[in-house]
Amino acid sequence: MGNDGGSIPHRSELVKTKQKGEQKDKACAKAALWNNCSLSEQLLQEPIVSDQLGKLFNKESILEFLLDKEKYASTNVGHIKNMKDVVQLKFRKNPELEDHPTAPKFICPMSGIEMDGTFRFVYLLNCGCVFAEKAIKQLNKFEACVECGKSATPADTIVLNCSGEELEKHREKMEERKKNKKKKKHKIEETVTSKVETKKPKVAEKVIEKQKPEKSGSKLKKSIQEDPEASSAYKSLFNTCEAAKKQKKAHWVTHNPMYY
Repeated sequence: MGNDGGSIPHRSELVKTKQKGEQKDKACAKAALWNNCSLSEQLLQEPIVSDQLGKLFNKESILEFLLDKEKYASTNVGHIKNMKDVVQLKFRKNPELEDHPTAPKFICPMSGIEMDGTFRFVYLLNCGCVFAEKAIKQLNKFEACVECGKSATPADTIVLNCSGEELEKHREKMEERKKNKKKKKHKIEETVTSKVETKKPKVAEKVIEKQKPEKSGSKLKKSIQEDPEASSAYKSLFNTCEAAKKQKKAHWVTHNPMYY
């Protein structure tokens, strides 16, 4: 074999090289990110939600996790404390699915780009509408979602299935939003408390006013003898009546043992 004029050996035939280990199929892994739930690994089915890190989940899987966290204890979803930590996404369905069942399920409503992992996709945090990043960047500055009209800005965009440094930036922004939310809640509580405290003195003043004696006309009632509602018989029981003042003997009610 070789050097006989019949054939020329190749290097691969003379030198045994180390075989490469099995490489992970990047295409399959990429497809799984866009077609499978990041928590349960089941196929994505609407309703689909995402966290502020851009991961895709079946809403049902998140509910199961919140009810029984031991079921998915090994997954990295500890930052999801309740359903307020995820946003339900709004997709535009791919019209090609009717003729091609294997086509991607969703497309960008602005550009028509299919969501299959080839192009980067984002969603708006305030409304959950999903777009191709390429299409949303063409808007430069915007104050509302072009799909539903809700208020939104470029700062509210979350990149789906991001990784590396971009993922860490999303994590930092998520923590910052949580801190700002707590500060805002604390300010609202302080405002409500201060309003309640300022109202208390007014209530006390009203109670004091109700406790004041009633007036008859513009003057207060000075004595029983001046009370127009009291009978003469009742007035005669007291030594302030005219008859008591004129009598020589002590009044039977106000008998004075020193009276002579």
